[in-house]
Amino acid sequence: MALGTKESAAPRGVDDLAWMDVDDPLLAEDPAAFLAAHRAADWAFRSRRGLEILRYDQVWRFLTDRRLVPDVADLKAVAGLGDTAPGATGLSGMLSVHGRDHTRLRGAAAAWFAPARVEQWLPFIRDTCRELIGDPAPGTVIDLVTALCVPLPGLVFTRMVGAPAADAARLCAWSDSLLKVFLQDPAHRDEIIEAGRGLEAYVLSLIEERRADPGDDLLSAMLGRHEAGALTDEELTGVAAELLSASTDNTASQLGVTLMHTLADPARWQRLAADPALAAGAAVEAERLTPRVGYINRKALTDTVIDGLAVPAGTWVRCSVLSGHHDETVFASPLDFDPGRADQRRSLVFGGGPHYCIGAGLAQVEIEEALRYLAARYPGLRPAGPPGWIQSEVLMSLASLPVRIPEENRA
Repeated sequence: MALGTKESAAPRGVDDLAWMDVDDPLLAEDPAAFLAAHRAADWAFRSRRGLEILRYDQVWRFLTDRRLVPDVADLKAVAGLGDTAPGATGLSGMLSVHGRDHTRLRGAAAAWFAPARVEQWLPFIRDTCRELIGDPAPGTVIDLVTALCVPLPGLVFTRMVGAPAADAARLCAWSDSLLKVFLQDPAHRDEIIEAGRGLEAYVLSLIEERRADPGDDLLSAMLGRHEAGALTDEELTGVAAELLSASTDNTASQLGVTLMHTLADPARWQRLAADPALAAGAAVEAERLTPRVGYINRKALTDTVIDGLAVPAGTWVRCSVLSGHHDETVFASPLDFDPGRADQRRSLVFGGGPHYCIGAGLAQVEIEEALRYLAARYPGLRPAGPPGWIQSEVLMSLASLPVRIPEENRA
């Protein structure tokens, strides 16, 4: 060894890591507490599920490393869907391919999700919020989840693909069922297959409508790429189905959680009403504290070393978004909701790297504009009861968020 140099330490192997018992009841009862106890000891553990990554910096590195990718085939197999046709799960689009093919499929829709294009949806989003809320009488109690959070993303996306607004409710229901594949529970197999087949038939019908009568919409643009030879028939159907299934439920859930946290403090809601620019910080902070997606799976394509940990090819990696967002080494008082926190970091909820969620910008715009609209119209809006909270390590959302229309302070 040359003078003045040090021999680098050998990387740890997966077998060197401590074991994390993911069947411990505490993980289901209080996932944040369970993960915090483990995160304090190390950033990586092994479990029956594979490799568990718990701290923010390492979660980000694993999500952005191109040697780790989503593996839809294995995910479907664990969920009991291994014998189904690709279109029967809504998972036959961008998630199922990598490298140049992934870039090609993503490119078929990417222009419609560019920041400048997304900003053009602001007037429609605001008008839709106004129509959905209506003009309830002072003192009326409404559920923001059913009145606003659930229908808004579906109405935005039906307009984006040139579909009838009346179809939004069906899309939301299919999306809710299809996302249960990430629960990796075979008990949901039949529901997922039924929703996937319904969505596939719907997409095929919509493609034929757009082919006969093209317009200025996302699906017509994708049809143009298909006719130019950039997409096969199966790829066109798969990407369209994937976009439709992913465009509603996650946004609806994250919007509900953001409203829950912001309305919990009357002074905070008043500040938002006075300064609409605060909506962006509130949305990002809600994603950090209560992410809709608790973890994101990746699989190692090759033998890989990341942050001194050797990960063999084929290893399943569970990147914990919830744990990373609560990392005490990155965020001061991580369990506090602080929309103006100075140590805010990029959200992990949309993934990272080549598979970063293509619709992240649109989701953010929908959430922020809905916040701005409600706070401006009802500065005195208050909760009318506890929220119907659904939390697990996997998915977090609201079933209900009752609020009372104020007697005064109505803009």
